[in-house]
Amino acid sequence: MKKLFLSLLILNFSFLIFAMPGFKSYLPDSSGDFVYYRDYSFTQESYIGLLMYNESSFQVRYYAPQDTKNNLPERDISILVSINPSSDFWDMTGERLITSISNTPEEIDILNYLHDFLYEFSSRRIKAGNVSPENPKYLISNFFKNNGLIIKQDFPQFGGQVYLTFDAIIPFFNVKNIIDMKNNTLLECICFGKIQSSNDTTFSGFKGFTQKFKTNLEKLDKNTKARTFEYENLSVNIDSNWTTNYNFAQFKDEGIIVLSKLTALPDDTNYCLLSLTKSLCSSFQDSYCNLRYLEFYYNKEENQIKLIKNIYSDNNMIKGIEILTKDKNSNDFNYFYLSTFFHAYNTRRSYYDKIINSYKIN
Repeated sequence: MKKLFLSLLILNFSFLIFAMPGFKSYLPDSSGDFVYYRDYSFTQESYIGLLMYNESSFQVRYYAPQDTKNNLPERDISILVSINPSSDFWDMTGERLITSISNTPEEIDILNYLHDFLYEFSSRRIKAGNVSPENPKYLISNFFKNNGLIIKQDFPQFGGQVYLTFDAIIPFFNVKNIIDMKNNTLLECICFGKIQSSNDTTFSGFKGFTQKFKTNLEKLDKNTKARTFEYENLSVNIDSNWTTNYNFAQFKDEGIIVLSKLTALPDDTNYCLLSLTKSLCSSFQDSYCNLRYLEFYYNKEENQIKLIKNIYSDNNMIKGIEILTKDKNSNDFNYFYLSTFFHAYNTRRSYYDKIINSYKIN
């Protein structure tokens, strides 16, 4: 059951904030932040990750799972790199391998590619300029894949003319995806998050996404009476299958509901919405929010964002639904959260959707 609470926990941590060389991020990065990309330019399923220790130290990792069909081995290559934080570009001052390699031509090519990856992403992010809602070309819509600043440019490493999408919620270089002129995805950010300590394996243990998930269901009594679950001015309709305690409701080990208030410090609605969205989509504690399947709905008139997420944890897939709405009388955000197992949601979708659709701000 604790895995169903994942989205809430990330909001409670604070870390030292750092700037990237050559540009100012709309949402600043901090120690422990990481990002992973699926890179389709490789013939083997491949992921590239970047982890920030501090403003001058990063780890870059290449991971490819074993491909038995094509007789390709698992590859896991990590480099610790240092940069000059005072530079106005990505200026690497040192590097050290932290995994063993066999110096095959394939692995040497991967190492060279990782170097190019960092320099290219830094250079292109600097040239992109203002990646924030303050830029009139920055898009916030219901299509998460295209949200952000889309720039057409030549990128030889990815075959020539492409569209780069920069999004403020993506850590470090803000690169969300690279799409070719035929609308094929060449690279995409599939998750980002934060490690909590030096012993946290969320970054180092990432090996892609599995499709395994829990299939057993709790017994659902369909003859129970409907009732209203309330917290302050928030309410949702449930039934007697759920037990409630303060602002939490729980359906045995299958689902939880949370009604809450999130305090927003800056008086800037766009900044708050993007900052909270970034926090709620973050991966941590060996659980990963798959951005490829993230559903994002933005209601500008209501200052509301709805997120529907697939979270991978302990060989289970969890469905999380969150609704953030700016309070009309304060800087706070009203918050609704429902989480259940992926199989349970698909099997009982009408039941859970009825609960979600009953959520009200009174």
